[in-house]
Amino acid sequence: MIMIMTTAGSGSEVSQFSIIVDSNRKKKMTIVSKTLVPDIAIIDPYTLVTKDSSLTATTGMDVLTHAIEAYVSIAATPLTDVQAKNALILCAQYLRPSVASKTNTEAKEAMAMASLQAGLAFSNAILGAAHAISHAIGGKFPLPHGEINAILLPYVMDFNFIATPKRFLDIATCLGIDTRGLTEREAGNAAIHFVKELSFDIGIPTRFREVGITEEMIHHISQVALEDACMITNPRDMNVEQVKQVLKNVL
Repeated sequence: MIMIMTTAGSGSEVSQFSIIVDSNRKKKMTIVSKTLVPDIAIIDPYTLVTKDSSLTATTGMDVLTHAIEAYVSIAATPLTDVQAKNALILCAQYLRPSVASKTNTEAKEAMAMASLQAGLAFSNAILGAAHAISHAIGGKFPLPHGEINAILLPYVMDFNFIATPKRFLDIATCLGIDTRGLTEREAGNAAIHFVKELSFDIGIPTRFREVGITEEMIHHISQVALEDACMITNPRDMNVEQVKQVLKNVL
């Protein structure tokens, strides 16, 4: 089995995950199996020059979400940590220029590597609440997966901070923030601000109301999200009321 990446991206060419959509129930479901890992994965950054700026932006934010959620996951290991941190460093430096230019080969190569390493990280460390909620939304509404992640990510980071503050300081450092003299909370806030600013710079909406999600939809989304496998490895426990509150914050 040979797989070739076409976006940077899902990391699906190296992960043990497959996401399918039940169009009747409007539900995304996750298949996890080592048999999904290919014999050969081909990482060709020149496939990325065919993507427009919007697709580059949304898939790139999926990479960033993979890296952050894998790093703070309760299943993280020293091996996945290295891959997640490398992906964070590359995203921070190269996602903006990759969105800005189809022909910036340095940026394309860097984002292809970021996608690969984030894919290896989350395939083993799994993910968290941002992906669990994103899957619940994506099964019901035809919105780009990376766009949903990007909108959610800062708010989930803020919710998860108290579970692993040292890791959020590490994330801030990987994003290029000077954390000298900052408390863990200040560094975490700086990382959250960085993610919001990055999304804004590359043209991604910042609120769910901008993409048609309303308060009336929150109850259903929250219940479905708690059933998602990605919620198991989120660093902070969540109940349905807490998921609802995160979603209300994003509206």
